[in-house]
Amino acid sequence: MDFERTDRQFRDHASDLLRSDSHDFGHKLQVFIHFVNEDPTLAEIAGPLLAADVDLQGWLKRISGSRGLELPLEDKDCAALIIQLLSSISEGKTNVLHVAHAVCYERKFDDIIRSFNDKFTRLLVRYLSERLRSLAPPAAPAHGTVIHTGTGSTSTIAIGSNITQKVGVGGDELQEILDALREALAKNTALGSSVKVELQDDVDILEREARRTAPRTEIVLTVLQSLAAVPGLVDLVQRAAALFKVVIG
Repeated sequence: MDFERTDRQFRDHASDLLRSDSHDFGHKLQVFIHFVNEDPTLAEIAGPLLAADVDLQGWLKRISGSRGLELPLEDKDCAALIIQLLSSISEGKTNVLHVAHAVCYERKFDDIIRSFNDKFTRLLVRYLSERLRSLAPPAAPAHGTVIHTGTGSTSTIAIGSNITQKVGVGGDELQEILDALREALAKNTALGSSVKVELQDDVDILEREARRTAPRTEIVLTVLQSLAAVPGLVDLVQRAAALFKVVIG
């Protein structure tokens, strides 16, 4: 399983879809759904969602009559409904504008598509992304023996009689910070969908760098500076910077 390839392509297709407008939404959606169905790793996640017992037509009738957004409370149930909705739209069985008009109040087509993506697609992307991350293989240690120290927040690698560099930057503490950053971005109503996707990608980059034997300081610093520009994230970013041992302005 080429996890890095799957992760990269998933983020690219998700970003393309969330940035789409009325001119290319249909094509971007088809590409996204095709990838989710055909990639072995994502198919393992999406398969049960697509096979779930969802009364899509009943749900469509309910929202059309209520002029309000009604989604399942459980994340998995919500993701199952949305992926079946997107699949139906991709196959031409459901008109995205009919759905959007029931829950969106924008008038321009491009704005309607963006609102639809924000209310539905973004939730599915977040669910799939979280499940995909849970399948990530552990980072391979450098040659030598891994020796855990302290509370497990860091480890050291012993090669012969020499101790080299630390791995597993931040441990559980950093993971909590990254999860808090993702949640804060998801709840930020001032950011557009495409900006949120880019910033969520930045958090993913930090997570990958933390798993490296030697995180690349320049990349970490650039990403942290980008996140620090978002109101409300400065404290979390500063905590992450301290764990990476970098200083941001």
